[in-house]
Amino acid sequence: MKRVPLRRSGFVIKIELLAKAMRAIKPTRLMYACNLQYVSFVMYVDQLIEAGCLSKLDPPRTKRGKLRNKNVRYLLKTTEKGRELLQAFFNSKLTDIADIPREFNMIPP
Repeated sequence: MKRVPLRRSGFVIKIELLAKAMRAIKPTRLMYACNLQYVSFVMYVDQLIEAGCLSKLDPPRTKRGKLRNKNVRYLLKTTEKGRELLQAFFNSKLTDIADIPREFNMIPP
């Protein structure tokens, strides 16, 4: 028998991105943790940043003001709005993007 791979919806991918970015994380590490291709990753991250659920942070610096890792341009972290969405998802088990309240601004009008 041929196995049919299960596909994740965009909503599930966004929830996974928010859950993995609860702590500040490098974009590449987040992309690998969610098992996404670069183009898909950039699309979903841009949507989450635009919705206010994800934010870009400056990378950590030493006491003298130098970057600790010169290869890191920014870090990604879930905002308070993103945490509320995660809490709503895990508490009430939202199953579809249509179930998300309009205040999260992730669905088209």
